Amino acid sequence: MDIMPFVTLIFVAMPEAMLLSAVGLTVVGTRPRLKPILLIAVLYAITAFVVRQLPFPPGLHSIVLLLILAGFLFYQFKITLIKAVAAVFSAFVFLALGENIFLPLFMNILDLSVAEILASPWLRIAASLPNLLMLLIIFGIGYRLRKFHLR
Repeated sequence: MDIMPFVTLIFVAMPEAMLLSAVGLTVVGTRPRLKPILLIAVLYAITAFVVRQLPFPPGLHSIVLLLILAGFLFYQFKITLIKAVAAVFSAFVFLALGENIFLPLFMNILDLSVAEILASPWLRIAASLPNLLMLLIIFGIGYRLRKFHLR
């Protein structure tokens, strides 16, 4: 069980939901729109707060949240459920890749443990910034490659 502080919901969960949604939609060829993405981010942050308090085994929180995010994409963007799940899980691959690259670097550079990072909302935010930046760059590249900027 992980109780996320409010500041972490605002500066980690919401941007992560926005970027996961945008990257995933771009990967599956659906142009992301700002208003639905913002709504999804708010709903995801609230959902993350609730789900993280449930007594699930480690890792199950993430799977549940990814499936809920897929449901939000399905509903807001009127895409098929298969496409929504593919979008979320393809974006999750980038998220997991970034976390496996940047979190160990962050921990080594600042000589911190995972427990120390999780104990401080501001360290959680700082540790997530490189990954969020990477997702933003991936989104920008995908958006241009899909030529969404021309529509």
